[in-house]
Amino acid sequence: MIDDHLQDEYGTVIVPFWKEKNHPISFQGTDGLKIRGMAFLQPSPETTIVISSGQSESFLKYKEFVHDLYLQGYSVFIADHRGQGLSDRVLADETKRQMGHVRDFQDYVSDLRKFYRDFVRPTAHKKHVLLGHSMGGCIASLYLEKQYQDFDAAVLSSPMHEPRLGFLPTGIVDAMLDLELGPAARRNTRLTNTATTRTKNSRTDTFRSTLESDASRVRRKSCC
Repeated sequence: MIDDHLQDEYGTVIVPFWKEKNHPISFQGTDGLKIRGMAFLQPSPETTIVISSGQSESFLKYKEFVHDLYLQGYSVFIADHRGQGLSDRVLADETKRQMGHVRDFQDYVSDLRKFYRDFVRPTAHKKHVLLGHSMGGCIASLYLEKQYQDFDAAVLSSPMHEPRLGFLPTGIVDAMLDLELGPAARRNTRLTNTATTRTKNSRTDTFRSTLESDASRVRRKSCC
């Protein structure tokens, strides 16, 4: 949707679309936590897009994006990761409810796999596309490492990846990051996980997943 018209049409077009077309989803994830999501189904099941969102995001943030994808003829599935949005929190303490806490990063992947197996696959769409943003891109990569056959294509937007550049000395890599991001942003980068992604022709690339604490300063604009 054109940004110039978004303010006027959000309430008159996007919100009514959301109310009319959404199909609420909830299921028990790992540890019995309730995971909540939405499905927007086209009358003819051709291609569906499964969205794995970023850290601290909810599917409510994606209303305009889901609307635009639907207008392009795609069905859309999206669920809130455990610990954020409308899904259950891992931490029971009320004062910590807004912390995006997870006991094991693989729990995200298990929830996404169950979401696909129980709700996406039974709709019998001809093609499946996985779209991951930021932290959701890391989750998508870990999913594809083991279950790449579930999807015909994947799109990763500002994924939480850092290439493993073993052939370059650490000092050179740090200097390159300092030039690109600035020393402060580079120092605040924290290593969080190791992921391997595999394409359908079995080519394998290994990544170290990172979460940039100062995302506004990275070259590729990211909203985690």
